[in-house]
Amino acid sequence: MEVKEIISQLETFDGSFPKEALEAAIERKEEIIPELLKMLKYTVENAEKAATDEYWGHTYALYLLAQFGNKEAYPLFIELLSLPNDTLWALLGELDGWDSVLASVSCGDDSMILQLIENDNIDEYARCVALNSLVTLHVAGKKKREEIIEYFSELFNGKLDRSFSAVWMGLVNCCLDLYADELHDDIIKAIQDDLVWEGEISISDVEEVFAEDKQTVIDKLFKSERYQLIDDTIKEMEWWSCFKDNKQLDDDIADSLFDAATEYIPQEEADQFRKRQESYYQPESPGEPVRTEPKIGRNQPCPCGSGKKYKKCCGKKS
Repeated sequence: MEVKEIISQLETFDGSFPKEALEAAIERKEEIIPELLKMLKYTVENAEKAATDEYWGHTYALYLLAQFGNKEAYPLFIELLSLPNDTLWALLGELDGWDSVLASVSCGDDSMILQLIENDNIDEYARCVALNSLVTLHVAGKKKREEIIEYFSELFNGKLDRSFSAVWMGLVNCCLDLYADELHDDIIKAIQDDLVWEGEISISDVEEVFAEDKQTVIDKLFKSERYQLIDDTIKEMEWWSCFKDNKQLDDDIADSLFDAATEYIPQEEADQFRKRQESYYQPESPGEPVRTEPKIGRNQPCPCGSGKKYKKCCGKKS
């Protein structure tokens, strides 16, 4: 496949996953990198238009450049993450997974990541992406835990505006994942000062983490799929539910489950069950890269519907 054809297939979204084009791009790495950077620059310079047109070139470009460990993409990605939130979310969807991309293109240089975290004018969830990328760099062996803990201490003690924000929640979550018991008192004070919504992270949640064995928590961190560099674009992206092939697969699985669940109940009840099931379906916007298996925060509601936090339900089982 020629470079021009590869780029043509990666620029727009038609509902299908362009696996062959991505494989060709990876095979022709040296030739494709300048073109991917052009796609990324186009998006930065024409952000609002790209968001309106549901342009997808930047999405594939960022993941491929992350896999290639291309540092030229780093400042361009920082510019994207610094966009106004409406444009940012239109271009990058729910921001899930972008922390791994950011860590990958930074190549261990956290200077612009720190600036992003400390900039009060940036979307708060983009700043959380930056926080998570620091943990990813630690797991990748590119940043020492002690350095991150020291920096987090500075955030707790003056570098972050002490007003309620998702950034504080992200900071506390990162501390818990790192088992930053050195910052125990700072974390508790942040919760007591209502910088973090206690419905998301409570003092008892904090004490529960720090009551665990430190090495066990750290081992979990290094085994977690959440904090990993991008090394396989296709593996990372092909299961996103916005691709129609996956939608058909999801429908087939849902039909099989429905048949099994309703085999032994009256037809009338089965029909009512089907109506309820269909009412829950919300089609995703084709412009948003939504995963079929989202990464779930430890303090988010469990997707099984139990009403418990994920970490105290299915998260504990896994």
